[in-house]
Amino acid sequence: MQADTELLDLMMADHNRSDPRWQATAYWRDIVEPLTAYLREPEQLDNFRRAPIRTGIRSVLPSNPGRVPRLTGRGAAGLRLARRLPWIAGLVRYFEETQGALIRQQDHAMRQSLRLRFLVLQGEARGWPILEDSLVGNPDDTVEIDGRHYAYHTLGYQYLYARAAAVGLNGVQSVLELGSGYGGQAEVFLRHHPALVYAAVDIPPWLYVAELYLKSLFPGEVCGYREVRESPPGSSLKAIMKGRRIVIVPAWKWKDFTDHFDLFWNSKSLQEMNDNARPYLHMAMKSCRQLFLHVYAAPREGIHHPDVLKAIVAEAGSFRQLMYEANLFENRGGVNMAFRREGNDKMEQAS
Repeated sequence: MQADTELLDLMMADHNRSDPRWQATAYWRDIVEPLTAYLREPEQLDNFRRAPIRTGIRSVLPSNPGRVPRLTGRGAAGLRLARRLPWIAGLVRYFEETQGALIRQQDHAMRQSLRLRFLVLQGEARGWPILEDSLVGNPDDTVEIDGRHYAYHTLGYQYLYARAAAVGLNGVQSVLELGSGYGGQAEVFLRHHPALVYAAVDIPPWLYVAELYLKSLFPGEVCGYREVRESPPGSSLKAIMKGRRIVIVPAWKWKDFTDHFDLFWNSKSLQEMNDNARPYLHMAMKSCRQLFLHVYAAPREGIHHPDVLKAIVAEAGSFRQLMYEANLFENRGGVNMAFRREGNDKMEQAS
């Protein structure tokens, strides 16, 4: 990744002048300053996925990039059966239980590596689209399995993608993600859909990292912040992009654009916004025909209950609920919700 501290300074200055509604919420406000200072150092930027400070980016899992031995015994037998008969949920549960027994027998570091291996193999058994990690940002939650590298965070993004695909993604040609973080979810979508248009919406310093990260993975395909910030109200993002696939949008500029998107995507950040969640969600319902929300299952200090967001969508009266399910990947309990605007034809299952 190529550091650009002038871009970081420009983003932060614009952020600080913006309406407080579009600035960091109380949940993240105390992180902005130390994370901005951390990212000013090029060496730290290169290691942003293992930062020693709270970032909302790095994993809570310890570093353990070692090789993981192949499964043996009951774990291997369960996996073979699950691969041959993936539609039988009982076999998958059996595999999970035997793998869990193996995990409990290991020390802490090996437990984390086995957990990652289990998630990869579970994905194969259940038909998740598994992508190898780019390793950009030097993640601290990786494991090497059969010569390929995976990271816990990336597997989480792929799990969410797989759940959205269960609702249907074939008709989706454009995605607007609010709270894009460093761009991990965008990466998964863009690698699976070569023609997809993707708007990454967030605030700095996270938006700064997203621009540099996505530029490193998709050179020549990112319309950056400098271009977007000069656009007057009433502009079209897709016109500004000039055929590029990805656009970097600060939260305070989203309202200025006239574009419509097939899918609105949000993972947890709406739930952390308290009163600010409503205007963002209203903009999403106005400009997008389908919504996918990943949230914590239970409220915590400063965080909405999932039913609050569900109620805001219901108030609009124009969206039908497609999914409300437990997120099996979320450590602290999560919920996936999906909605589609009434009157649209049902989107086909992703291939």
